[in-house]
Amino acid sequence: RVGWDALGIMFLISGAFGLFKRSLVVEVGGLAADSLGEDFELTVRLHRHCRDHKIPYRIHFVPDPVAWTEAPDTLKVLGRQRDRWQRGLIDTMHRHIRMLFNPRYGRLGFVAYPYFFFLEMLGPIVEFIGYIVFTLIMVMGLGSLPFALLFLGIAILLGTVLSIASIGLEELSFRRYTRLRDLIHLFGLAFLENLGYRQVMTYYRLKGTISYFRGLEGWGDMERTGFKKG
Repeated sequence: RVGWDALGIMFLISGAFGLFKRSLVVEVGGLAADSLGEDFELTVRLHRHCRDHKIPYRIHFVPDPVAWTEAPDTLKVLGRQRDRWQRGLIDTMHRHIRMLFNPRYGRLGFVAYPYFFFLEMLGPIVEFIGYIVFTLIMVMGLGSLPFALLFLGIAILLGTVLSIASIGLEELSFRRYTRLRDLIHLFGLAFLENLGYRQVMTYYRLKGTISYFRGLEGWGDMERTGFKKG
């Protein structure tokens, strides 16, 4: 998000950490009650409204906000969250489809929107199809095992390199982790992320995509455990 902010195309502000100008939010109609990604949808709507009406504005990313919020602590709840996020993403893309490659919106229309549309929204579908095709090729004997292992290794390596690069960029910018042990732990997680976690999240995002087109609504049961009292 540091990169998005530098380009002036911050497309998503997390609801728990978002601070909005009240008068402008009221002007655009407030949060969409029928949206499952209301924070994302509001941010995109604010961009669009200000561009359409030539209103000077800024949407910035603050790297060190402080807020008490409860994150999923079980795989089941995490899956429901990712399911809902995917449905909210598709809904927002549908509502603001006119921004796609529209010169009126500049880099928003040619960089930010296409990124979320093609990589975030369609990504789970493409990745799932890739797994199916890869499996069929191997089962039907149409590919060689050495090539398959090489291809798989390169895919995992690429994902790991991107994750490590993200960690490195954050550390160069904010210096959050000062102990070598913490950095080694993060780099280890960057590797493991592509060996199971990514595939599980792809499943939940694909499930969310199917749920959206089936017309399923609602947040689902987001279990809350609360905070421990000190």
